[in-house]
Amino acid sequence: LAAQGAAAAALSLRGHGGSGGRKLLQAYRIMDYVRDVRRVLAGWDRAPVLVGHSMGGLVAHLVAEEEEVAVPGLALLASSPVGGMHRDGLRMLLRQPRTFLRAMRERSLRSLYRDEAVTRWLLFSRAAPPELVHRFQEEAVEESWLAGSEMNTWLPAPQRIRCPVLVAGGAEDNMVCAASVQRTAAAHGVAPVFLPGRGHMVQAEGDPGELAALLLRFRAEAC
Repeated sequence: LAAQGAAAAALSLRGHGGSGGRKLLQAYRIMDYVRDVRRVLAGWDRAPVLVGHSMGGLVAHLVAEEEEVAVPGLALLASSPVGGMHRDGLRMLLRQPRTFLRAMRERSLRSLYRDEAVTRWLLFSRAAPPELVHRFQEEAVEESWLAGSEMNTWLPAPQRIRCPVLVAGGAEDNMVCAASVQRTAAAHGVAPVFLPGRGHMVQAEGDPGELAALLLRFRAEAC
């Protein structure tokens, strides 16, 4: 986005990146992350288009639903579906039972990514370079198990969104499948966009300029 001349910022939620609170990570809930985004938006003169990926899509959606937050657009990338992660979660459990049973036993989302083949299946396309998968495995940090479980209880309310919405997903996403992306798009009355050659980590595969161009076109239409 910066390379294409667009002003953009990425925030680190509490317990993530350079933000404090790592030791309390497992106590954080989805609404804690919503409050983090609202705090950042309060420092902007003009609300930006919100872009949320995966769990971040749910967080961005919940922020955009609030009447006092007037964002000009909401972009959902491989986002947690409008009906929650029940269907996708069951499908992944049946396909990767050992990995998911271990994660549930350890209450660790990061444990999903210990095995290279499973990590590739969950997050990347079949053609993703091995070094990309390895880098993700090395750099991935833990997530709040509590917040992850709330992706099935804090559900988006599309009828409360008053701004334009972009719904996009990876054509090879095995975490949030095509049917889930289509259901989210249908709930918002828009056509879904599927990015070829990308899995769940749509921002990490393929040409980054392609995704940036998609977001910039959406911003131009929304604003």
